[in-house]
Amino acid sequence: MFTMPPLKEGQPKPRPELIGHIVSTRTSAPTVTDASMSFPPDWRTRRRRIPEPGQEALGHEDQGGTIAIHSLAVVPQHQRKKVASTLMKSYIERIRESKIADRLALLAHDNLIPFYESLGFENRGPSSCTFGGGGWYDMVRFRDDRVDRPMLTPVVGIGVFQRATQ
Repeated sequence: MFTMPPLKEGQPKPRPELIGHIVSTRTSAPTVTDASMSFPPDWRTRRRRIPEPGQEALGHEDQGGTIAIHSLAVVPQHQRKKVASTLMKSYIERIRESKIADRLALLAHDNLIPFYESLGFENRGPSSCTFGGGGWYDMVRFRDDRVDRPMLTPVVGIGVFQRATQ
């Protein structure tokens, strides 16, 4: 998400400032795992990410049915202004409309569980993921349109940028 300060008459157009982003990959695992948070040693030259039979691929998997959200970040001066929830609502809606995955998954510390639950994620309990020292909870949100999982309305004008990890 970018923002620009108001343009004053006679001044050059200011440069946009990145105030928030979401980083994610696709995985075949139903939740975020240490493998999905990693990357293969040949990531610069390897083009496809299809796991070997019986193994979980490292990093992005082209055909994965789960969007593994690795980061939702907002610069400090724009925190507590609903930027994170607006960005995430828009991202959820884009994934739902594109039908590229069956679910979204992320890791959360216990103090952020209510925030993600308010966005339709379900707390699946303590995660086995040890990334960053562990202590995470698995959160999952399904793409379906079931009544008990309300989909959120996108906010017009929000830009979500996703960087490929290949």
